[in-house]
Amino acid sequence: MTTIHILPDWHENEQAMPQGNDSIHQAQLFQSQGCDVNLLLVDYLTRLRSMFHTKNLDHVTYWSLYDDIQEVGLTDTRVVALQDFSWPETVYFVEMPDQIVAMQDDKLFAKIQLDGDNLGQIVAIIFYENDYQKTCLDIDDRGFVSRTTYFVNGEKTAVDYLTPSGEVAMHVSLPDQVVTTKETWFGAKKFANTTVLFQAILKQKISKISDEAPLIVTQTDVINQFLLENDIQHDIIYSAQERRETSKMTLPQCVKAVVTDNVSTTMVNQHYIPTFATILSEGKSQETANLDYYWVADQTIAQQLAVVSQFITILRDNEHARVIVDTPVALSQAVTNLIETSDQSTDIDDELLDNNGLSDELKMAGNQPATIKTVAERFIINIAPTEEKQQRAIEKVRVLVDLNTQPNAYLQTLALSALIPQINAVKTPFVLANQNGFIIDDVNELSAKIQFYQRNINDWAFAKNEAFKHSENYYDTVLWSKWQRVFDQVKPLGE
Repeated sequence: MTTIHILPDWHENEQAMPQGNDSIHQAQLFQSQGCDVNLLLVDYLTRLRSMFHTKNLDHVTYWSLYDDIQEVGLTDTRVVALQDFSWPETVYFVEMPDQIVAMQDDKLFAKIQLDGDNLGQIVAIIFYENDYQKTCLDIDDRGFVSRTTYFVNGEKTAVDYLTPSGEVAMHVSLPDQVVTTKETWFGAKKFANTTVLFQAILKQKISKISDEAPLIVTQTDVINQFLLENDIQHDIIYSAQERRETSKMTLPQCVKAVVTDNVSTTMVNQHYIPTFATILSEGKSQETANLDYYWVADQTIAQQLAVVSQFITILRDNEHARVIVDTPVALSQAVTNLIETSDQSTDIDDELLDNNGLSDELKMAGNQPATIKTVAERFIINIAPTEEKQQRAIEKVRVLVDLNTQPNAYLQTLALSALIPQINAVKTPFVLANQNGFIIDDVNELSAKIQFYQRNINDWAFAKNEAFKHSENYYDTVLWSKWQRVFDQVKPLGE
């Protein structure tokens, strides 16, 4: 069968695969249907092999722009240990949960950063001088120092990208961003910046893809600009996600179809295909003593305050109830403060909120002893959880609550897979009102709707049955058939 090529854009994720990403889930879907998948990667990813393993993409092939520049032909992973580096005899090491600190004469000498998923793997070593960063070594999971970043008085001055043997393959001076390469690229060894070099390499790579092979490209500002500025001859399928707000972009001529997860968007040659497939895995909430509710806390402070107040009512009504709080890093402290202060009283004056979030008065209240501490303790905060952690949590909850204006489609798909009811504030394709959940207009309805499922097992069972019927619309075989129609329009798959 013809290989399906996918060009993601992960440049904003700092060497990490983004959560809820369309490229990753497309690769998983196509792989599950027996297709050969090849990712075209233009991002710097030193832990790519372990990331692939986490996402069940071990059999997906890839081309890496950085591997080409750095002349990397290695494929197997290899753990790098402290003993692989030379250390002064006077240095001693202090082990911490997520890193190792190297000290010399009671001064900070280096920080050895460990992989959060595999604490035996060193991912970076930062050396210090007079408490300022001096150099940072990024370690590739194939067992070599891949990048060295240099600092002067804490300011980044240059970056070297290295070959596995330690030669400088690409030097980037800062702040002018001028690039000097070891090898000659397109008749030159010096470029105005990385963008000029990277676009030329990517354009060359795309030109070598078979005309018969489908190419799916993530629709972002960066990639859209690349396609507009370069004469790309290959027919492209754009992948647009609602959260990226790409509907106002000018489509390059090479884009022949747009696949989107936004059911309401209207564009030429648009195809609605959900990003995530349901995988039936009946929830286990009835096997636990607790009544867990999953709340996606990604709203304004004022909205969160109203939701917390509703949950406090539920927790005080049932000592077995708990709330799993899914919150981004930026809001985690505010959510924690709200829970601690709201625990003291369900009647919090709205005047305690200012335009910037919590006022000083409310923050001070959060430092006072809680009247009913057990209520606050039953809010379990998950800060920026991975998809894998979200999946494990959803399997054991009774209801998913997502009152955001743009609900989390991945969590909603997980809820369908686990056959649990959902409560939203807006309509989405994943929740059929009064069937597998509720659409509420007023947050003050929340506690009553949750208690509707909590107090009557028959109502909860009805929603569960409706979720089962609705989940069939999102099976991988259904999504695959939709993709086949897109390929038939643009690039029919060969046998």
